[in-house]
Amino acid sequence: MNLVDYLANGTLIDILQTSGGKKPPSVWITPQDDGTFRYGFSQEANSIGGQAAPFGAVEAGKIFRPKEVEVVEFLCTFGLSKAEAESVVQRIGIEP
Repeated sequence: MNLVDYLANGTLIDILQTSGGKKPPSVWITPQDDGTFRYGFSQEANSIGGQAAPFGAVEAGKIFRPKEVEVVEFLCTFGLSKAEAESVVQRIGIEP
């Protein structure tokens, strides 16, 4: 599984829903030896990311349109290109 698929298949929504609050934690993604990925809130060896997830970015299980740009920027912190990040958002869907 590649990182785009990992994020688009539910993980991004999980991250955005669990990392909210007034002081959201940094989010890290760590590639695993078996080719999968795991996200968490503390840095490990080989972790990528480290930025706090945008607060209030999920509406009805989709990306809340006013937060779309912030979510794309957040995804880019994991090494995705802007086009890849936009692809993740489009695959999940945008809620007006």
